[in-house]
Amino acid sequence: MARRTQQKLTPQLVIKLLVLLIIIAVVSLILGDYGFYTYYKTLQQEKAARQEQEYLRALEQEKASERDRLENDLQYLEKIAREKYRMSEKGEIVYRVIEKKPVKPQDKP
Repeated sequence: MARRTQQKLTPQLVIKLLVLLIIIAVVSLILGDYGFYTYYKTLQQEKAARQEQEYLRALEQEKASERDRLENDLQYLEKIAREKYRMSEKGEIVYRVIEKKPVKPQDKP
């Protein structure tokens, strides 16, 4: 039977193993499931979600203000009815003004 020869841990082998271990750890920290890159992407998504939430809250507040104004301000309601829905009161005559587009002179041969 052949005897196994024991290899001694030389300082060069220890250094190589440590370097390999450090490289694996760094790659894992950067690209792993809980790494810096994933963390950065998550922060960007959170920032975008917060901005959208802020926009939607402002829009909701604007719509609530508009609804309140339509419910309580009769003059504003009449204005909207006249402009948007072309409504009129009894006896009123509504004139619709159509603007003509300027005619471009054509080149004659």
